[in-house]
Amino acid sequence: MEAMKELAANMKHLAKVNRGSLPFETEAIVEIFTSIQRNASNTPELFSVYAMDPTSEAGTEIWENFEDFTKKAQSLESIAQELVMNVNTKDQLQSAMMDLGSSCKSCHSKYRN
Repeated sequence: MEAMKELAANMKHLAKVNRGSLPFETEAIVEIFTSIQRNASNTPELFSVYAMDPTSEAGTEIWENFEDFTKKAQSLESIAQELVMNVNTKDQLQSAMMDLGSSCKSCHSKYRN
């Protein structure tokens, strides 16, 4: 759950930068994309054992279709890795947010209660 909370916090930070509430600082953006990449990479391992915490929003579908869940995590990892190298301006951030959001949504809509 901590990894998912960190992903959410990263997305909120990016949204604030995108809206102009926070300044665009390349180094901070790279750190956020790197964090997203790391968490996405670790996600399959974090969910490798079936475990239901009453406070978790994880759906049992994760373990029923673990291969697809893993592919979605790998997709997010790949997107974040690409963004680390290619988002250098605030103008590029909006498109990056759409790519990340789409990847997150593809997993949430299927595997999150």
